[in-house]
Amino acid sequence: MAHTATDSPLVAHARRELALIGEAEWLTDGLCKVIAAFAEMGHSGFSAEHSTRALEKLLRYQPLSPITDDPDEWMDDPGRRDWLLRQLDRIEAEPSLLGASPHVLAVAHR
Repeated sequence: MAHTATDSPLVAHARRELALIGEAEWLTDGLCKVIAAFAEMGHSGFSAEHSTRALEKLLRYQPLSPITDDPDEWMDDPGRRDWLLRQLDRIEAEPSLLGASPHVLAVAHR
């Protein structure tokens, strides 16, 4: 989809930036659809910053809230349970952690 006269300034900016790095047209079009939907929401500076942080985490399957010590919080949700079990499988398969004592492990987020 080529640039249209109705592109918002944010979409026009995205198209320019994606063209500069030689991004594929199909990916440019898809990203611009997402950006257009975001622009239509009419965010202020604060809500845009908050929303982009939340969106990035959601797109990466990351939690928006800290994990608590209440197993009911995450085990009742099949999606979160599956995500957690996949992460635990990844940790258990990490060669550098084989034989490590559990008290050495730490969990952090940005």
